[in-house]
Amino acid sequence: MPDIFISYKREDQPFAETLHERLIAWGHSVWMDVHNIPAGSDWALAIEKGLNAAHTVIGVMSPLAVQAENVRNEWQWAIVHQKRLIPIMLDTCDVPLNLIRLNYINFTQDHESGFTWLKTALESPPESPTDDDPHLDYLKKLYERINTMLAHKIIKLDEGEEPQPIDLVSQRTRGAVDVLFEQQDKIDPFFEALGIEDQQQPAWESGDFRAAYDHFDGRVLLLGEPGAGKTITLLHFGRDAVVQRVQDRNAPLPILALISTWDSLAETSLADWGAGSYGAPPNAKGVIESGRALLLLDGLDELGGEREDPATKEKYDPRERFIAALTQLPQNQVIITCRVRDYDEIGTQVPLAGAVTLQNLSDAQIQNYLNELPDLWAALEADDQLSDIARTPLLLSIFAFAYRDMTPEDAAKLRDLTDSPGDLRDAIFERYVHERYAHEERKLRLRREALPFTLGEIYDVLGQIAFRSTQMGLDVLFLSDFRLTFGKDEIKVIAEFIDLMIKLNLLVQIEEKSPETDITFRFPHALFRDTLAYRHVLICLGDTDSKIRENAVFVLRNINDSRAVELLITALKDVDEAVRRNAAFALGAIRDVRAIEPLITATNDADEAVRGSADYALSQIEDTRTIEQLIATIKNVDEAVRRNAANVMGKLGDVRAVEPLIVALCDADSWVRSSAAQALGCLGDVRAVEPLIAALDDAESWVRTSAISALGKLRDTRAAGPLIVVLGDAESSERSTAAGALGQLGEAQAVEPLIVALGDADDWVRRVAAEALGNLGEVSLDALLKTFSESADLRQRNFALYALAMIGHLRALETFQIAQHDDDPLIRLTAISILHHADQHPDIAPLVTMLADMTDVEEITGFEGRMCDLAVEILRDIGTPEALTAVVEARFTAQSLDPHVRRRMPPHI
Repeated sequence: MPDIFISYKREDQPFAETLHERLIAWGHSVWMDVHNIPAGSDWALAIEKGLNAAHTVIGVMSPLAVQAENVRNEWQWAIVHQKRLIPIMLDTCDVPLNLIRLNYINFTQDHESGFTWLKTALESPPESPTDDDPHLDYLKKLYERINTMLAHKIIKLDEGEEPQPIDLVSQRTRGAVDVLFEQQDKIDPFFEALGIEDQQQPAWESGDFRAAYDHFDGRVLLLGEPGAGKTITLLHFGRDAVVQRVQDRNAPLPILALISTWDSLAETSLADWGAGSYGAPPNAKGVIESGRALLLLDGLDELGGEREDPATKEKYDPRERFIAALTQLPQNQVIITCRVRDYDEIGTQVPLAGAVTLQNLSDAQIQNYLNELPDLWAALEADDQLSDIARTPLLLSIFAFAYRDMTPEDAAKLRDLTDSPGDLRDAIFERYVHERYAHEERKLRLRREALPFTLGEIYDVLGQIAFRSTQMGLDVLFLSDFRLTFGKDEIKVIAEFIDLMIKLNLLVQIEEKSPETDITFRFPHALFRDTLAYRHVLICLGDTDSKIRENAVFVLRNINDSRAVELLITALKDVDEAVRRNAAFALGAIRDVRAIEPLITATNDADEAVRGSADYALSQIEDTRTIEQLIATIKNVDEAVRRNAANVMGKLGDVRAVEPLIVALCDADSWVRSSAAQALGCLGDVRAVEPLIAALDDAESWVRTSAISALGKLRDTRAAGPLIVVLGDAESSERSTAAGALGQLGEAQAVEPLIVALGDADDWVRRVAAEALGNLGEVSLDALLKTFSESADLRQRNFALYALAMIGHLRALETFQIAQHDDDPLIRLTAISILHHADQHPDIAPLVTMLADMTDVEEITGFEGRMCDLAVEILRDIGTPEALTAVVEARFTAQSLDPHVRRRMPPHI
């Protein structure tokens, strides 16, 4: 077996051959690829065997070698597996980061002296590893695991060396993370002290991801389009981090996890989740809780969108829950990946130090990658649309694989599809699958064997699985997904199918906890999953089962594919209202302007839920044509269509709708008039003030109420007088709405009418009036203080206290302190509650007296019960021994208390 492994770049082979000869002459057994890998052998497996057998690896450094992925990987492998690594510098170059701490032998000046130093170095025996790092075995396994994943992620163009990965550019993305202070430009403090100007170092804006990671102190959000290389960037960085941790025990411990495996329903702590994730290190929870981990978290987008809690029936976004859980995590180093579009939809920012977005490939990067395929580069260069498709590493590599043996006729067919990116992408993927299948088929043909599944069967099975996966918004597949397709007892067939899919690089196995139940997989990329799902959608949309068609519409919503628009527009005419409703929602999510006219038509649907969905969808499409269509639609003969058009016009916020909506205030249909008034309030244009004041005389109460509310939103002083009139002489619903509107106007002339409204016969009017006075602020302070001290109306006095509490002025403090001893128990309760919540240490004696006075009452219900309820709640909230003793000493029996009061009692009573 060889004891020395020569690691080099193919361009440096002449020197490597000389090195090989010298080592043999010195009596060493040597492994070198061109001498030790027989024709037809698995290249990667043969290299791994050679590395395992050797005790020493000699790394030949040159400008090309240090940039070569496969060469650097061999050097890293030696470090992780604690082999002796001897770097020799053949040509001057930058030393890789993980080799800096190693002494290298310089061959740049004199080869003979270099060989002399090398011979001396080899004559000393390799040192035995002495590191007692308890995580070493874990790090070796993680390193191999990452290599395995990269082998499945990177598409090989031939059977030889792996292709050199493209150096992706990361661009700083400002405003994407929840951080108190953005990283600022750094200024040399000595220059600043000496008054030297223009010497500050520019802030990092773009470059490789390692620089971004360092700049943001190891807490980074990595964004990118589908296929941009987010996962591969994360895995490459993780592999480097493993090597760094092997060399330096003080470096953070890398922990790799798929975010899609986090339980959003249970909201598991991230420390517990990380400790329970597949392949987790020993004492992972302790490492995370102590802040000594580097968490490599892939795929925030793969948690999916809105879900329903089966227990509470409440809607929630699992991605928001994950971000909330992240805020409870100690300050570990963290990298999170997510699709750009999905992150924009979440609405909550991750609490990290910075964010970067992977940029599309440049022409130079594409040309360099296609160095061996000049015809493909020429085709891309000549067609802008075709080159735009190949701007992500995934599609470029798949395109290159598919194009490799393509005939001119097939290439021309692909170019004909450039007007439809979706069709072109499907054709590229189909070509890729066909070529991978043909490759495996040729290998078996030599043994007179056949593949166990046809291409049609593969597309059918994967299409069904991708359909269900996309419907759920998840990228992780389980064995149960295959059982749903094949049948739960077809274990052997399932195993055979999965094995073939892995060989074809159509599935990637993630983990295997139990051979029968918990094996998990994923598609090589979400784009491939979506392509398969789209194929299956086309079948399901024609199904006679309306539930299947409804699911197909939902899947179209989750697929970012422009072709979905026409299909969803057709689905708006489906005979089933659930299909039409979901089609409208999906069109709103996609936001394509082609859906405007069909959605406007759908606002007249016979089903109310469909009409509401169409309204919502139209409000999501931001385009100038939307409002133009709605302006035309508001003149429709159908009242429901006019009403829906008015509603949507208000949501869009386009001022071009103001004049048509003013006209609609005179519509024959009262609900159209009401919708127009509400919409004018949302638009905030003062041209609507006078027409809305006129609408206060409308014959219908709901129109008047909508006009009152709209005037409050417009905040124009011209509305003050008319609203005061409504406040004093109208139905209770209109009076309460007018009170709220006056509070929004901020006019001093509204104070006295609102003070009067504090004594209104309707409790809700009184409450809204108090809130309005509170919103007016200090302008109402004197009137409220006078009302409390002089009014004989208990309701006025009580709500005056409420309004004073909202204002929070120091001048009211004395009033609250006096009021806690008021003759009326309700006033006392209100004042004590206000003082307590303002941390002003209220006197609890009045509450104690009130409870004691009720001790002998046989049954406390109604108003008195609510008073006791509030008193007990305040005392319990105050929580001092005196307060709790007061409740105990009241000597209530459980039977004498209202159930609401009993629930407020301390547990030991």
